[in-house]
Amino acid sequence: MHLREIAKIDREIGRLIQAIKNAVPAIRVKDELGDLEAQKSRLESAVQRDPEPAPRLHPNLAVLYRQKLANLRDAFNRRETR
Repeated sequence: MHLREIAKIDREIGRLIQAIKNAVPAIRVKDELGDLEAQKSRLESAVQRDPEPAPRLHPNLAVLYRQKLANLRDAFNRRETR
């Protein structure tokens, strides 16, 4: 979750930098840029402290996958579904 938020903040920072390049006065974006940098720093610290857990997989995932593939193969081999 935090990684998505960090990516969103990076996009917003890029948007602000582009605004500065497009001659928007830097003073108008300075505060927002500072806030975004602070949010990003807090999120990165949270990711380092508490990394997101790996996704949990069903214990019989391989068996279920093989069954679904077998069902699909059987469906393709039936005359009515060819």
